[in-house]
Amino acid sequence: MPAVVDHEACRRAVAEATAELITCRGIDAVTVRDVARAAGYSTAIISHLFTSRADLLSHTYRSTLMRARQRMEAALTAPEGGGLRGYLAALLPLTADQRGNWRVWVTFWSMAIANPAFAAEQKRVTRQITDRLAALLADHGLDEAQARAGARRLLILVHGVATQAFFDRDHWPAEEQWRLLDRELTAIGLPPVTGGQGAP
Repeated sequence: MPAVVDHEACRRAVAEATAELITCRGIDAVTVRDVARAAGYSTAIISHLFTSRADLLSHTYRSTLMRARQRMEAALTAPEGGGLRGYLAALLPLTADQRGNWRVWVTFWSMAIANPAFAAEQKRVTRQITDRLAALLADHGLDEAQARAGARRLLILVHGVATQAFFDRDHWPAEEQWRLLDRELTAIGLPPVTGGQGAP
């Protein structure tokens, strides 16, 4: 009897291996053969799971976004350092895993310039996060216009810090990222942080 293959588990493992290869070597150096070797599967299985290299890369991008979203949502209810501050911190490049996510995302941004499908995906994700941030800010008492403006401001902050930290990590240690995040939260009308994870 042939072994039962968990296709979703295989796709997750392949996406994780692909993301790791992109982080270490860059997307142009990643081949299907490399991915198969890193994930512990044959190239035939990779070809069965994904219709093309572009399909594999797109799935990897969405997979990193899904893991980040799960991490961010979990941070909202964390017993320490949670809430909106924790949600945003879970998106910043504060840990090795989060820095790896950003390396994948920045790589795909460059591809989105010439690939309409990746560009549409990036626009959709940006709008989703903006909407979520606006809803969280509204929960803190900001009106609709303030919440929308604050959400855009915070997302610009995260993108700016992430790209700077991506290229100049020594100049953007975790403490500096936390300080800048707290200044922005205070600037848009939230109370200052007096304790918790990452507090200066």
